[in-house]
Amino acid sequence: MTEIPVLATLDETTDLPEEERLRLFVQQQQAIIGLLAQQNQALEKQVKELTERISQLEEELRQKKKLSKKPQLKASKRAPRH
Repeated sequence: MTEIPVLATLDETTDLPEEERLRLFVQQQQAIIGLLAQQNQALEKQVKELTERISQLEEELRQKKKLSKKPQLKASKRAPRH
């Protein structure tokens, strides 16, 4: 997970005017939102890739099940020869 640098805590900014403290707070929140948006995009991409891979594997499995139906099964249903 990406670390979010802390610009300043409210305790460290008590000597600043309230407007400046709020500006710093807003900057910090914007930085957090930006990093979370990047993380969200990366996760969405990962979900898309994994969903595509799952679909591919499901299709391969369906094909293998079709191929695994051996003709021997049909032959084994015949009546035994005497």
